[in-house]
Amino acid sequence: MTPIGKVIFSCESFGIELKDSSISDDERIIFHKNSKLSIYREGVYTLEGPNRAGKSVFIQMLMGALPDSIEIGKPVIILNSERIEVRDINDAYKNGIITVFQNDSLIPTMSIVEQYMLRHVPLPKWYNYLSNLIYRTLEKLKGLFTYEFFADNISETIGKILEYKFFDNAFPQKIVKRRAETLFSAFGLPIQLLKKYPHQLSGGTKARIKIINALMSQNIRLLILDEALNAIAEDDCFDIIDKIKTWAKQNNITLLVVTHKKNEIFRWQPVGRFNVENKEIIEHGLNEHDAIDCGIHFPIKFITKFYSIEKAKTYIRKCDKPFTIFIDSSVRQLTPTITLLEILRKEGAIVENILVIDEHSKSLEHFNKIIPDVVKKMPRADGTIIIIGGGVILNFCAFVASTIHRGIIPYIIVPTTIMAISDVAIGSKSSLNIDFESDDITLKHILGTYANPSCIIMDKEFVKSLSNREIKIGLSESLKHGIIQDKVLFHDSMELIFSVSPDIDRCFEVSLRTQELKSNILLKDPFENHFGRTLLYGHLHAHSIERYINFSLPHGISVIWGIAIDLLLADNEELYYKILTIVNDSELATDFKSLKCLFINDTEFYIKLRKIYNSETKQQHYKAIDQYYTIRVSELGEYSKLSELRIITIKWNSVEKGIKKFLHDIL
Repeated sequence: MTPIGKVIFSCESFGIELKDSSISDDERIIFHKNSKLSIYREGVYTLEGPNRAGKSVFIQMLMGALPDSIEIGKPVIILNSERIEVRDINDAYKNGIITVFQNDSLIPTMSIVEQYMLRHVPLPKWYNYLSNLIYRTLEKLKGLFTYEFFADNISETIGKILEYKFFDNAFPQKIVKRRAETLFSAFGLPIQLLKKYPHQLSGGTKARIKIINALMSQNIRLLILDEALNAIAEDDCFDIIDKIKTWAKQNNITLLVVTHKKNEIFRWQPVGRFNVENKEIIEHGLNEHDAIDCGIHFPIKFITKFYSIEKAKTYIRKCDKPFTIFIDSSVRQLTPTITLLEILRKEGAIVENILVIDEHSKSLEHFNKIIPDVVKKMPRADGTIIIIGGGVILNFCAFVASTIHRGIIPYIIVPTTIMAISDVAIGSKSSLNIDFESDDITLKHILGTYANPSCIIMDKEFVKSLSNREIKIGLSESLKHGIIQDKVLFHDSMELIFSVSPDIDRCFEVSLRTQELKSNILLKDPFENHFGRTLLYGHLHAHSIERYINFSLPHGISVIWGIAIDLLLADNEELYYKILTIVNDSELATDFKSLKCLFINDTEFYIKLRKIYNSETKQQHYKAIDQYYTIRVSELGEYSKLSELRIITIKWNSVEKGIKKFLHDIL
């Protein structure tokens, strides 16, 4: 093999055509001569194109599996900077090119474990027999010393020798079975399925088993998935994609995914994309972003995401002009805001609307106050709206964007806080509150719309401007999703909340993980009628406390309050006391002490609060007067597999009892 430059994988100078003189020259050609596909760094790549464009034919050529009816040139194939020759599938496997084809079939007369053995157990060689012989001899000696001479030290020494890697050669079947069981566990398959036969399994399960079969290969350098996920339901497909991506990253494997499904492409978040066009392979240039499913697919299905303002410049240049910008006054002078405004000015005229918005002013009255001026600045339904700020301004201005000109003007959101990234950035919802002064009640989120931004721009520089307290308050949503879906996320959030100086990179990463978890829920239940209720965990109590104190409480503090009450109502003392450590021992303790003083000094506190609970606007919380719904959580990450929720009904007396205990436990 001749070393070439630094290339992960390349297939160059090939042409493919049918050996059929009865059809025209153009119809015979599948790929023009000198077609190529080159990959220069590890990661996930997609090969896209419509059905019958030639994607699978190209993969068959790479594997040396084309039928005699198809003629090819002599492709130059380079793998990890070495020139290789692939004459048949065995050559491909030997060189580490492993493929899962859509039409791969399992052997009907063999169990799954037998098929894994057939493919992955090597043919025995002299050292296999030698290893086996020595192993069995030492085993007998170990037993002899243990039971006849009671020489435990000799027995222990022999036991350690038997653990040497040399003896793996004696039992390769056990190693293959162990690897299969590990991968089955990682992909959520019961290991009992290893003994099943193909006819006993569903199409989706067989697709997973074929993928695991490929992953068990020892020398993978390039893994190709040719429409390998087609038989898997969409809800499960995303989970499988995430698992394969994690596996590939851990093992430094490059993936080439053949698909024409946009939802799969977005979930893979490829670092490079290739498309089959006009009988050639064309490389896309847009590699600086990925996307996330936005839940409610109106007016768009996927929201483009960027992880810095710099990486979003190309996207911004393609946006319609002029730009109408809504900016939270508190972030107007921050460096990333100034940078973004400079980029926008270079691209076209901009109109700035600097707003002072808090939860109390996220109201119909304030909307009516500012909307005439906004309409004057936007007399026509053209351009692009850009919203820069925290969760409240994103929520309020998304309502503006979704109503002016009937919501047809695309809008971009730029979240500037941890809470805004984790929670408000996706979900498709905007909302306003309404005050009923005569009844002394404010209804939260009573007015609202469902509409999606076209793009989210998240920049770590905004997070750097936040105080430690603001960061820790924002992590409350990560705590909630950790409790519901991901215990690792919960522990990471707890660690950051108790850190004297939270690491900004980790905080940003935790907020993005939280956003992905929320996206997974919205994909399954966008209107929060079933599993989507998990997004409301703790929020019956959180919203009620916020309304009681007229929205003078940071939302993150109220979320932690609500989580604590729901854990008490579910009799989960272990998790409750973990949350209580945040309340009493973290930087947020002062906020909870202030709340305690306020509430215990109000003699009508429970009377007023009961009235607020009974005017709850979210039907997912509300059953009847003095009766409410909540979710029972018994252990961390209980609903990680998006399984059925355990909904319980609670009464006001229980809520009051829980709040009294919580107030008592606040130091």
